Amino acid sequence: MNIFLPSAYRTALAGCVVLAFAGCSDRDLRPLNPCTFANVSDDISIENVDEVDLLFMVDNSNSMEQEQASLTDEIPRLVRVLASGVLTDPDTGGVVREFPPVRSLRVGVISSDMGAGGNVVPTCTNSSFGDDGLLIDRGNVASMGRACEASYPSFLEFERDPGESEEDETARITQLANDVACVAELGTDGCGFEQQLEAILKSTTPASSELRFQEGTRGNGDVNRVEGSGSAMDPDDDQFVRPNSLLAIVALTDEDDCSVREPDLYNPSSTRFRGDLNLRCFNHPEAVHPVSRYVNGLLALRASQPSLLVYAAIVGIPVRLAPGRGEVADFDTIPADRDMQERVDPDNPNRLETSCNVPGRGLAFPPRRMVQVAQELQERGAAGVVQSICQRDFGPALDTIIDKIADALGGTCLPRPLNRNAQGLVACQVTELLPANGDPTETQCDMIEGRSLIAVVPTEVEVGDPPVTRVEDRQLCLVNQLTEEEFISASNREIPDRGWVYDDFFNLDPMTGAPEGCSEDRPQRISFVEGAGPVTGSILGFECLQGLEQEAEGNAIAINDTCFLDNGETQQARDGFCGQATTIGAEGFNPPLADQIEDQGGTRLFCEPVSTTCQLACETDANCPGGFVCQGVDLEAAGFDAGRCNVPAASRPPDCPFSVGVCINPTCSAN
Repeated sequence: MNIFLPSAYRTALAGCVVLAFAGCSDRDLRPLNPCTFANVSDDISIENVDEVDLLFMVDNSNSMEQEQASLTDEIPRLVRVLASGVLTDPDTGGVVREFPPVRSLRVGVISSDMGAGGNVVPTCTNSSFGDDGLLIDRGNVASMGRACEASYPSFLEFERDPGESEEDETARITQLANDVACVAELGTDGCGFEQQLEAILKSTTPASSELRFQEGTRGNGDVNRVEGSGSAMDPDDDQFVRPNSLLAIVALTDEDDCSVREPDLYNPSSTRFRGDLNLRCFNHPEAVHPVSRYVNGLLALRASQPSLLVYAAIVGIPVRLAPGRGEVADFDTIPADRDMQERVDPDNPNRLETSCNVPGRGLAFPPRRMVQVAQELQERGAAGVVQSICQRDFGPALDTIIDKIADALGGTCLPRPLNRNAQGLVACQVTELLPANGDPTETQCDMIEGRSLIAVVPTEVEVGDPPVTRVEDRQLCLVNQLTEEEFISASNREIPDRGWVYDDFFNLDPMTGAPEGCSEDRPQRISFVEGAGPVTGSILGFECLQGLEQEAEGNAIAINDTCFLDNGETQQARDGFCGQATTIGAEGFNPPLADQIEDQGGTRLFCEPVSTTCQLACETDANCPGGFVCQGVDLEAAGFDAGRCNVPAASRPPDCPFSVGVCINPTCSAN
């Protein structure tokens, strides 16, 4: 079953976020000026992930010898990086990135050989099922430069042992990397009619799924296991794909997918499907499974948390279209590129024109279906990666894949710090979309501590094959935000509050200064009070409004600079920081903004307490530059007593903000 949210829900949620600014569940707040504030949203993992199930789908047709060698050359480094949490530059040895290391890593390999629908065709030894999406347990004893066994377990595994010496751990990681490479070098005697996507889907789909495969068979998700592996407390922990792991799939192939739903397509004597066997999938796309089968089928494995799915295709896209490290694939440009179009080669009419070519290595052909799966998974919350098989060195491709895995491993660890207001809250909120069906204590917001109902959301659910869409109502909850003091008291059972906190203080690692499970470059996260975390099967949303960054000259203070000095700073100290402004830092005003402010008499920058950014203070429109208007500060959102603070400046208590109004551009605000 795959769940996705209709666009109407996302639009409604965005509106709720602006109205419920600062994460307060009991009041509605006004929208803030988009000239000044930026909306940052994301899905967040329920908890930091330390289990990775890594599946390699390796094309073992007769054109893949050198490509397999290039992949297996890089696999040892990939395994070492995941197990250590440190990505280094292969040339300089310098640290490129650090992330939480994997506690438990499982690695499995499958081939693209799914037979030919029972038809006797060249290169297909097992014409009915091929390798059938089963994890490969044979080693390549003929491998050059590696000591390989003849057989291995269905998947290879690394479990971190806290009591183990660094030397022994390194030795185990090295052995694991060698063994994975021995299995992944499959050879080239597989069926030449590759069904890459069908192999991936069958290998990971549990038998309980409604999906059916060749001759009505079920998925191999329950069969692909190593008896006795994993936790003895969990009877399903010996299955390759675990329920709460990060599932990373790496597909290596030089041709596009041709997963058939009508096996007669491969029948050389077919009266329905004619023409050259090599071009049957191109000429008869109606006989091939739709791409939606694979997008929906893979998402169903991570229905409640699509961010825990990484699909990476090293395929025949032109090298010039392969995204660099830190870049996202341009899924608009890649499919539209001339070399990605499927055309019969006029010089060799029994094949298509190539999409890329590496002299001395071989040819590759337009991988349109493989790319489309990556694109649609990316659009629906998973990570979709595409790289070029025509690169001589697969190192950059694997680095891109490592980055995506590392992003997911970060879980709730956040890449940048957030500002707290005077009450210790951040201008963000966490929402939880509960499951549609089940116990009321898991499907109704008012039955769960620390939640309040935002809306009932009609959610489209796709089930079956071919997929059928139905609509189910799910409750969308706002999760209560706690201050640091409230979180600690709730964790110690001193107060009954439940909810989440912006955590850069709890259980800090003495080496990194970050909360346990986070890395030095992501030293903050979202934490829930123990025992009050998200419901299994729910979808969390994380949304913030943050002041836009603007650079001032030298050490000058300017509009939109943060006045987040320290968690212990008072509102008065923050006001004083902004009041030292030597420039206003805004251009394009005539006369100059600084001159206008000087003429107003008394107008200055102060720390706007909701966003904790320096803004222009005002009492009335007359205090603002031309074209600006004075908008009141939402004092309740910032945690102040509006009755005490919303008074003339002369009688305003000293613990209130310097100003209760801020100058905004109404034209921009209306947009």
